[in-house]
Amino acid sequence: MAGRPVVSHKQLHQIASQLLDIDVEGILVTRELDGFDDCNYYVKINNENNKHYVHDQFIVKILNVESTKIKDSIQSKILACQFLSHGGIHCSKPVKLTNGCYMDTVILQSCDKAGDITCNNHIVYIVEYIEGILLRDTQHNFNHIVMHQVGQLIATIDSKLLEFQSQQRNFFIGDWSIEDDFAGLDRYLKYIRIESMKETLTDIFTMCKSAIQESLPSLKRCFIHGDINPGNIVLAKSLSNNSNHTSTNQADAIRQSLWIIDFGDFHFGYAVIELGIAIAHIMAESATNGIINSGHLIAGYLSIIHLNTEEYNLIYDIALARLFQLIVLCEYSYTFNPDNNYIIDRVPQYFQAITTLQNSTRKEIYQIWSEIIHISNDSMQS
Repeated sequence: MAGRPVVSHKQLHQIASQLLDIDVEGILVTRELDGFDDCNYYVKINNENNKHYVHDQFIVKILNVESTKIKDSIQSKILACQFLSHGGIHCSKPVKLTNGCYMDTVILQSCDKAGDITCNNHIVYIVEYIEGILLRDTQHNFNHIVMHQVGQLIATIDSKLLEFQSQQRNFFIGDWSIEDDFAGLDRYLKYIRIESMKETLTDIFTMCKSAIQESLPSLKRCFIHGDINPGNIVLAKSLSNNSNHTSTNQADAIRQSLWIIDFGDFHFGYAVIELGIAIAHIMAESATNGIINSGHLIAGYLSIIHLNTEEYNLIYDIALARLFQLIVLCEYSYTFNPDNNYIIDRVPQYFQAITTLQNSTRKEIYQIWSEIIHISNDSMQS
């Protein structure tokens, strides 16, 4: 992705040292984590003699150069994360930096679309590291109890965000907003190298564009995380190391062990988009039973937040729109960053999820979802 920072090992140590107010020698371990257009680093420090921090593990996030154009929105994202953390939601907690704020800027090199290297300001902020395992790496835990709890987690976050106060509305630079930018994503179809895939995606684009333009503007808007998926949900260490929970206490154990990370796509959007994005990723990450897994997630969500008929009927289209968005933007970005395999490695799963959805009719899928929701409602009332 153009504008992605270029960070050396020495520069990372200097940045962490400066922002955390510790000696460079106090940085014990660093490693780069997967990232799309930003850079994410795990940092462990020696805080035996450090009075500033209780924790000794952090994530340093250095954003792409485009993010400086929406600095106020980055601040709102950080404040929303802090707001949720204070409200009892298990999520990445921002760290106050040496400047007294939760973010700062550093000058680093970055690469533009033409491949030229230039020096630019990059926003950086730090959050506490959550020890555990990503939900996407525990596919054996993709059962109906886990999916129901994930759905409830998403709804709990969305409900809490109704109380979040911010006048900021311009959150995106680029193409990751389904509500604002989906209609223009067909320009990336030329980057799809497999002709049969391109034909399928073209049909999906036409269908989803029509559904979004017709239905979305009349639906309720709210602040949403914007990218809740198994790669942004951490199963805390206490549960990921223990598989001996009984069925009666497993739901409570899972609820207390699910943490949400990465608020990079936090924005003012639509509740149905939050849910549709999650469904798309659950479909892609499920080795089997993606439709059933997503049904249990929807049931969990609806046990807390009500969707009207128009919103409920749009979930299918939003999920397909998200899968289309992921494929075309990943293929486009990979063209300019062929060394970053993280960008491209899940494209086959995204397309397989589309195939799974298209192998059944919309009516058949909604029938499966509705039956799961009905059974879930009955079990809650009994």
